[in-house]
Amino acid sequence: YYDAAHSATSVIDFLLSVQEYLHTHAVVHSRKLFMTGYSEGGYITLSVLKSLEQPNDTLFEVTAVAAGAGGFDLFSMLALLSTGNTQYIQPAYIAYLIMAYEQIYEWEKPLEYYFTEKYAKLIPKLFAGIHDKQYINDHLGSNLKELFNPIFYDNLMGNGEMELKKALLSNSLSNWCPRAKLNLYHGLADDVIPYQNTEITFQKMIQNGAKQLQYISIPNATHHSTLQPMLELVKPWFDGLK
Repeated sequence: YYDAAHSATSVIDFLLSVQEYLHTHAVVHSRKLFMTGYSEGGYITLSVLKSLEQPNDTLFEVTAVAAGAGGFDLFSMLALLSTGNTQYIQPAYIAYLIMAYEQIYEWEKPLEYYFTEKYAKLIPKLFAGIHDKQYINDHLGSNLKELFNPIFYDNLMGNGEMELKKALLSNSLSNWCPRAKLNLYHGLADDVIPYQNTEITFQKMIQNGAKQLQYISIPNATHHSTLQPMLELVKPWFDGLK
């Protein structure tokens, strides 16, 4: 979860499998590659583009990419949480991210290191694979100060927890220069991932020299309601590039 390298590898492996299938079955197809994704899918889509644009990577030539509300700059997400607002309506995402990084990087810290004792005992049951996101959110509450171990939270908001911060920085997808045509989308009333995250990503990419980049904001749209208007913009854009 929000692991740039493995997110990219899984999609690229699938694209290679599709390519092999088309070749084996002599299917005539355009070699143009279009990619789009939203929320976590937007993050994964951008991770694939970054991987495919690495030097000496000639696996695919990307025609166009549309990525929406992906929390692309994970380190900036951390900064936005430090503004003093301790209320967050989607705590399941935060717990999921910490649990994922614990496994990926093998930090071997107990859950009590990150969460208060009440939630540290509850989280393994919530993430056992039988509950949906809403159920998990309802049981974690929306107050981050009640969710997190206070020592961990204070260090995270201050100058500590460098291991986690380095992981967030290394998995952020903002500080590079995409070469392909890329449109970034975000709803201005997003209640899950602040729209400023995409604005920060856009500005960093422009500063790095991106020439075929656009940022499209969607007024009055929440995280849930942004997807449809985004797709209504993406479809004709892709069609025009066929």
